[in-house]
Amino acid sequence: MDPLSRLVPGGLLTARSTVIVTVAGVIGAGAGILTYLACHSVPQALLAAGTATGSSTGILRQLIRIEAENPTDTGTGDERHKS
Repeated sequence: MDPLSRLVPGGLLTARSTVIVTVAGVIGAGAGILTYLACHSVPQALLAAGTATGSSTGILRQLIRIEAENPTDTGTGDERHKS
């Protein structure tokens, strides 16, 4: 049996989480590369990359929102005024 066929069919991350982790990784890699080019210090570049990745993750969680569609929503606004 192929080892790849034993993976979880639904995946481990949602699409939203995958996008957030990918974009945060790109931001962190960019910050690390730019820091290394400026300072020529690997520890300082790794610190900048980790900080940028962690900081951008929190911001991206707030910016990237995927709202589930509510099939029972009538679109009339406030539902408290139903009689």
